[in-house]
Amino acid sequence: MDEAADTKSGLLWKLQNIDRRILYLVLLVVVAIPVLRPMNITNAVDPMSEALWKTIDATPADKIVLVSSTWSKATRGENGGQTRALMEHLMNRRIRFALSSFTAPGAQVILDIVRDMAPRYNYQYGRDWVHLGFQASPNNFVKGINADFRKTVRQDFVEKKPLDAFPMMARVKSIDDVHMVVEISASAVHNIWMQFIKPGVRVGFCPTSVMAPESLPYYSSRQLAGVLWGAKGAYDYEQLNVRNGTGRYGMGREYMAPLSAAFALVIVSITIGNVAMFLGRKQTRRGGSGS
Repeated sequence: MDEAADTKSGLLWKLQNIDRRILYLVLLVVVAIPVLRPMNITNAVDPMSEALWKTIDATPADKIVLVSSTWSKATRGENGGQTRALMEHLMNRRIRFALSSFTAPGAQVILDIVRDMAPRYNYQYGRDWVHLGFQASPNNFVKGINADFRKTVRQDFVEKKPLDAFPMMARVKSIDDVHMVVEISASAVHNIWMQFIKPGVRVGFCPTSVMAPESLPYYSSRQLAGVLWGAKGAYDYEQLNVRNGTGRYGMGREYMAPLSAAFALVIVSITIGNVAMFLGRKQTRRGGSGS
C-alpha cells in the first residue's frame, strides 16, 4: 500500500515539475500543425466586428471611405490581417476609398498592401482609390478635412498631383462626402478622431489587442461605429466576408488557429499542474493525519 502511495506521489510531483523542454516541444508541435495546415476554428463573431462590417457595406455609391493606417510591420500580425480583410471587402463591393496615415511607416505599409491586392480586383489608382499620404500634424489634418480636402492636402502621395487631377476625388470636397473613417492603429489614435472629427461622422477603429479596451467606452456610447479587436477582429471580418461573398480567409485565420492552439495548451497545462498540486496536498494531509 505504501508503495502504491509513493508511486502516486511521485507521479503527482512529476506532473507539477514537467521539464520545460518537453513543454516547449509540445508547444512547437501544437502551433506547427495549424501553421502547416491552415484550418477554420470555431469562432463567434464579435458584435463590434459585425457593426463595422455592416457600416462599411452600407457605403453609398456617391461617397468614399477614408482609411487611416497608423501602424508598422511590428504589429503586422494584427493590423496587417485587419487591413487586408478591410481591403477585400472594399474592393469586392467596388467601394472607392482614400488612404492616409499619421506615421511615415503607416503610409508605406498600407500602400504596399493595396498595390498587391488592387490588380486582382482591377482597382485603378485615381479612379477607385487614392493615397493622401503621411500627415505630420494629425490634429490639423482632421480639422482641415472637416471643411476642405483640397486646402488640407495639396497633392497625393503616389503621383504627387493635386487632388482635382483624380476622377474619384472630383466630388469629394469635405468630410461630408466621406461615408466613414476607419483608423487602423497600434496606438490610441482614435482619440484624435473623437476629439476633432465633425460630429455625426462614422468612425471605426482597428487596434491591436492591448489597445482595444481603451476603445470600448467610445463604442458603448456609439461614438465608434465598430471595432476590430486585434487578430480576433481580423478573423471575425474574414468570416463575415466569406459568409457574404465579399472576401476570403487570409492572415486572420493564419494567426488565430495557432494562437488558439497555444492558448488551449496553456489552459491544459495550468489545469494539470493545479490538479496535481491539489491532489498532492490532499495526499500529504492524509499522510500527516495517519501518522
